[in-house]
Amino acid sequence: MSNCQRFADFCPQRYAFGHTWLMMICFCVIMTPATMLHSQSDVLLTGSREITLGDKGFIAWRFLNFESVQVVGDTISVIRGARDMITIQPTRTTVYKLTALKQGGRRFDTVWRGVVLSPAQTDS
Repeated sequence: MSNCQRFADFCPQRYAFGHTWLMMICFCVIMTPATMLHSQSDVLLTGSREITLGDKGFIAWRFLNFESVQVVGDTISVIRGARDMITIQPTRTTVYKLTALKQGGRRFDTVWRGVVLSPAQTDS
């Protein structure tokens, strides 16, 4: 089974954030540079790497064999499921720390960096 096929079940249609765009990411996520795949830990992490100031982005993850994930950034601190996503709207470049937790105190730490661009930087 390819990584894209394994990831396809991660993106149910209940995620309404840019529905068409998100579904495209689900099927092409392994080929995008904004994806990190940690096969040794069965971790899949994807999302918006560059966000125009004022726009929203997202971080989505799947941590197999973990129970919850704590996400901490400049203006956010939440605990979610091991297979979930959050919407982000940073006002400056932000590093988000994701900590996957399981019973017995085991944890897996990783980070996601969202770069905020001015509208002038995104104009072509």
